[in-house]
Amino acid sequence: EGHLFIRFLLSAVEKHFAPREQFSRPDHLSVELFPHQQIARRYLEQNERFALLDGTRVGKTLCVISAIPPDWKAVVMVPAGVLEVWQEQLGDFTRGLRIEVVRGPPAERLRQLKRINQELASRRLKGEENAGVVILMTIGGLREETLKDQAEEMYQVINQDLDLAVVDE
Repeated sequence: EGHLFIRFLLSAVEKHFAPREQFSRPDHLSVELFPHQQIARRYLEQNERFALLDGTRVGKTLCVISAIPPDWKAVVMVPAGVLEVWQEQLGDFTRGLRIEVVRGPPAERLRQLKRINQELASRRLKGEENAGVVILMTIGGLREETLKDQAEEMYQVINQDLDLAVVDE
C-alpha cells in the first residue's frame, strides 16, 4: 500500500515538472539535495506562497536555503533556539551567499538593518553578481511590544527591496 502511494506521488511530480535537469543543484549550494528536498525546492521557487510542513530533521532548512537566489534580499525570521542552526547551515552548505545576523536591542537592530540595506543598494547599483543578502532575525525581536515606538520604522526597513520573507516557527 505504501509503494502505491509513492508511485502516485512520483507520477504527480512527473506531470508537474519538466525533465530531471530541472532538479540540478543551484550554484550557491555546496551539497546535493535528496529527491524530496529537490521537489520542495521546486515548489518554493514556483509559488509565491508556500508552507513547508515536513517533520523534524528531514531537511526543510536546506530546502529553503537552496531556493534563495544569491541576488535576492531574504529575511529569515526564526525562533531564538534555531537561529544558530540556520546560521550554521547557511555557512556550511552555501557558497557566495551574504549572511547577516541581526541581534541586539531594537535601536541596534534598526541600525544594522539600515546598514545592510545601504550595502545592498550599493552592490546592486554597481551591478555586482550575487549582490543579495540573507538576513537572520529572531521572531521574538519583531514583536510590537518589544519594538515599542520603532515598530513601524523597523517593518519599513525590513520590507525595503525585500524579495523573500521566510518564517520558521
